[in-house]
Amino acid sequence: MTKGFRRGFALLAILALAVWLAATVWFHRGWRAMDCQLIDQSGDAAALRGFTLNGRINWDGLYDSLHFSLHDGYLDTELVFDDQRAPFVQRASVYTNYNCVVPQQARAEVERNATVRQRNSDGTPFVVESRTNTLLRTVTLSLSLPDGTERFVRMAVDTIELDAPATVSAMLIEDGYSPTNAMSDFEQETYEEDTFADWPDSMVAPLPFALDGGVGLCWQEDFLGMAPGLYRMNGLTRDELDALPHDGTISGQSVICGSTPFGSLEAFYCPADASKALLGAAMADGSSLLVYLDSEDTLWADLVNEAGTRTDHRELGTIAAAGSLSAALNNRTNDRDAVLTLYDYRDESDPQATLYLAALRAEDGHFTLSTLLPESRFGGGDDAGMLNAAVLNAEGNALLIGRRHYASLPATNDGSQPEDGVRLEVYPLDGAGPSYRGLLTTGADRDWFASYGLNSINLHRSARYLTFDPLPKDGGIGL
Repeated sequence: MTKGFRRGFALLAILALAVWLAATVWFHRGWRAMDCQLIDQSGDAAALRGFTLNGRINWDGLYDSLHFSLHDGYLDTELVFDDQRAPFVQRASVYTNYNCVVPQQARAEVERNATVRQRNSDGTPFVVESRTNTLLRTVTLSLSLPDGTERFVRMAVDTIELDAPATVSAMLIEDGYSPTNAMSDFEQETYEEDTFADWPDSMVAPLPFALDGGVGLCWQEDFLGMAPGLYRMNGLTRDELDALPHDGTISGQSVICGSTPFGSLEAFYCPADASKALLGAAMADGSSLLVYLDSEDTLWADLVNEAGTRTDHRELGTIAAAGSLSAALNNRTNDRDAVLTLYDYRDESDPQATLYLAALRAEDGHFTLSTLLPESRFGGGDDAGMLNAAVLNAEGNALLIGRRHYASLPATNDGSQPEDGVRLEVYPLDGAGPSYRGLLTTGADRDWFASYGLNSINLHRSARYLTFDPLPKDGGIGL
């Protein structure tokens, strides 16, 4: 071995050692220094046994995430680089759009009287407008999935006659044309709230779920000839929309008419006594959950099998004047449990909702737990509106509640306090006060990483946030 070779080998060994030492220092003082932590504050930490809560720390603009799992009082964490499921780990959602478009019987006159209002730089028409007294009201449901795909259903509802002509407009777009784009066909240019005054504020619950091998929706009101209950959404993809025949023209460009329906909703389970359906969810063993109100403001929970037949029916309680009640399913780590947050905004003068929690457990098609808890059982007032996690323990006799916690850190650029974690409390279902309090920190107070391209650590702290992982069947990735 030559002297030069030995010197080169020694330098290489020194370099490798330096890299290893740098990686070790970073591992212990880098991401570990900003790792999330569980800090016990009061009570017995043994109360955390039987609970599981999974989530992650995300950063806006960065595709790394810090996964955590709190189980039986132990906190495990893992930093995942280039996490393709970060940072927007969220449920799928359904958006409802109301539109007034031109019905087929009025289309010929609208097209004949159309004029070009705006042209492209090459002189071709871009915005075309006309006027009409006759409009068709439509509903479009847009399902957005976490993997970036979408599904659409459009329903033509009814024709209305106006006292005075309304302006209808359309945009001529060759590239990227879609019948779900705004103004892809003639539609009323100025949204008139009175046009939809006789429609319910909400007809579809915003969170979809797995149902009978497809996507399920909770149809909330008795409307458009459809009763409240669980429906399967047979929506069309973008590619399927592109394959639909074009049945209209605008200045010579062929389009799919705004009056043309596509996709469908298929009734799966609609109880005869339901006056308002609040929430649907997928449960264990192929069962589905429906929570609804009857005409007496009694809250019910039903379990339904894969054939759409009810297997259990439980009364949760009566909520006086509950017409303004809405519900949300908290993220969960198993499909036998469902903890619902119920919001009652009946007092319009009070921005804080009256809050309830419904704790449910289902096994073999039957409920083994079904209880409704008022906010007085787990803290009310401002704290109630800050609730963002709630799970049952394995024994089914206590809830782990999580509420946002704001750091004593310098305010961010927009003047808000950064959220540095979640306050955790264990509440026995028997009505006793909290048996444990702790803080699950995000590590924002120890975050050493500067903002991405911006010289402001405050902005970076505001871009660091905590989410809890949903089950795929609740609209998470994989639905």
